[in-house]
Parts: sequence; structure tokens; C-alpha cells
Amino acid sequence: MDQDEKEETTTDVNSTSRKRQRQTTGSQTDEDCHCCDASTSISKLEAKIDKLLGLFSEIASLKKRLTEVEEENKDLKKAAENTEKDLNDLKTCVVSLSSQSETDNQELKELNKDILQLNCRNIKLEAYTRRESIKIFNLQEIEGETPRDTEDLVRSMMEEKMKISRDDMNEIHFERVHRLPSRRNPQRSTKIRPVIAKFSFYQDKEFVWSKVKNLKGTGIGISLDYPKEIDKIHEKLYPVLKKAKQGKQSAFFKVD
Repeated sequence: MDQDEKEETTTDVNSTSRKRQRQTTGSQTDEDCHCCDASTSISKLEAKIDKLLGLFSEIASLKKRLTEVEEENKDLKKAAENTEKDLNDLKTCVVSLSSQSETDNQELKELNKDILQLNCRNIKLEAYTRRESIKIFNLQEIEGETPRDTEDLVRSMMEEKMKISRDDMNEIHFERVHRLPSRRNPQRSTKIRPVIAKFSFYQDKEFVWSKVKNLKGTGIGISLDYPKEIDKIHEKLYPVLKKAKQGKQSAFFKVD
């Protein structure tokens, strides 16, 4: 073998050695890269597992809460059913009370109507019991006046002012003659108290009433004796009566 061939052989051997060295070096690097990738994948997988475990815990909590909400809904549904039942019962009660109230109102109206009718009857009855009585106004009082004195004053007034003869007056009998009120009020001592004269007979009262026109201009007045309820009505109607009479119209008070 010559020198040139030796050099070429040596060169090939060196080249082959370097090539093998490069291949050996390259395989170690790839293994290191594969290990790193696996470690990263494992870390990511562990992270995902941890996240899933956390989600499982949240799901368990949500499931527990859902169970509680379902129980609450059952309680609410039951409460709503009870409330609806109570409302229905209340509605039935209200309808019943409304019906009863209408009945009570009708009965109350009837009762008020009966009371009004009884009151009117009572007023008419009282007016009837006073049909023999008259009221005399502005008949002068005397000091220490007694009921007998009052009757004497009434008889004198009827003879002198009403022009009733003594014989007629002797035929007239009074059941009672008195001042109203029966006792004088010291604070109203100057005001003349009216006189109530009750005749024993209705005909005597009518006879005296026919002479009332003779009192015109004397300052003394006479009226029929009515209950206070009728007197109040007469007070309201008197201006109408007065105006009618001024107009030459026939007008008078009618008790009923």
C-alpha cells in the first residue's frame, strides 16, 4: 500500500468516527427533550385533575344546595296551598258576612222605621193628651204667686182682655193652671214665665180659643200646647205661615 492510500484510509476512519460521535450526541439530546415534554404534560394533567377535583367539590356543594332549595320549594308550595285554602275559607266567610250584613242592614232599616213610627205615635199621643191645654204668654206675674193666684190671673185676663162674660167663666173649669217652669230662675227673674192652663173639658178650651182674636193689641198671646218636637217644627214654619197670612192666604198649622 502506498502512502496515498494510507492517508485516504486514515481519513475515512476519522470521518466514520466523527459521524458516529455526532449520532451518539444527537440521541441524548432527543431523549432529554422527550423527558421535558412528558414532565410538562404530567404537570398540566395534574393541574387539570386538581381543577376537576375542585369542580367535583363545587358540584357536590351545588347538589346539596339544590336539595335544600327543593325542600324549601316543597315547604313554600305547601305554605302556598295552605294560604290558598285560608283565602278560600276567608272568601267564603266574607261572602257569608256580607250576606249577613245585608240582612242586618235590612233589619236595622226596618227597626229604625219601626222606631220612627213609634216616635211619631208617641208624639201624636202626647199632643192628644195636651188637646185641652193652652199656653198663655206675657201674663204679668205677682210676687209670691201661687197656682191659685195664677188661675185667678188667667180668669181675670179672659174676662177683661178676651171679653168672656163672668157667667161663662163661672162655667169654665180648669184641671190645672201653673207657670212654666214651676220655679223661677233667679238669673231670669225679670222674664215673665208662660202659663199652662189645662181645661177640664175640651169644649171649654175650644170656646176660649174662639175668643183669641180679642187679644189683638194687648201684648198677651195664646197658643195651643204642643210637644217640643212639634213646637220646633212650628218655629221653622212660622215665617212661611206669617208670609202666607200677609198675602191674604188661608194658612194654619196641622199637627199631623
